[in-house]
Amino acid sequence: MFENVEMTFPCREVVIIRRPSYVFGLNWDLESNSRKFRKFSAKMSDEVWFESWKNHDKDAQLWPGDGLLADIKTTKKVNKHRHTTSIECEIIKVVRVIPQEKVKQTELDLSDE
Repeated sequence: MFENVEMTFPCREVVIIRRPSYVFGLNWDLESNSRKFRKFSAKMSDEVWFESWKNHDKDAQLWPGDGLLADIKTTKKVNKHRHTTSIECEIIKVVRVIPQEKVKQTELDLSDE
């Protein structure tokens, strides 16, 4: 009754992996140059990609510092009664893994679109 929820549509962005979680549905620590708060956490919800990563499939291998091109949904929750705001992020689809040495180049390529 006192809570308004504003949701942004998924956006595709490159995020740098700082710490993955080996349990599906838990948050990954990420970093992004395109967000106000560079470091953030996001819930992993792409079950198909997560299983291939967990099974060490070739196309899903990654290391800290590598990037993900992913569709990320950001939800902003505003509680007018308590005057609080919270932000929740969710990785809904991983498009591909980007090796660390190519992350900067990919960010530049995306910004020109």
